[in-house]
Amino acid sequence: KSILLFCGKEFEKYIKDFLKNHEISFSDDFLGPLPWKNINIPETQNIDGPEFKEAWNILYNKDNTIPYYSYNDMVPITKTKIKNGSLYFIADSRFVSPDNLEGEMKGNKQNIGFIQGIFKNIYKKADK
Repeated sequence: KSILLFCGKEFEKYIKDFLKNHEISFSDDFLGPLPWKNINIPETQNIDGPEFKEAWNILYNKDNTIPYYSYNDMVPITKTKIKNGSLYFIADSRFVSPDNLEGEMKGNKQNIGFIQGIFKNIYKKADK
């Protein structure tokens, strides 16, 4: 069984023991909103990958956890091997939120696609 967990540092107190059990923690480095495709900043339009709203860099044990996504040497998404699957941890409590910094009320297709890719990966391994 695999687990997909979203949490920002502001809610760390609720999952601190769970993360500690898997040797994962938040660093003090704040990533969001980066990379963020802002229509007012043309150079952000070429960034490929998920977009973050309130993301944090993750500290992890390299023996059982890998960066699932990284940006400028910061890791907001990790994958940890657990008993019968993997724990995917996204250190952004608003990763799937329908709002964004400009206040538009719409889901982010890139983030939804990224999550769909995680589930496709999970189901492929389950079929084997």
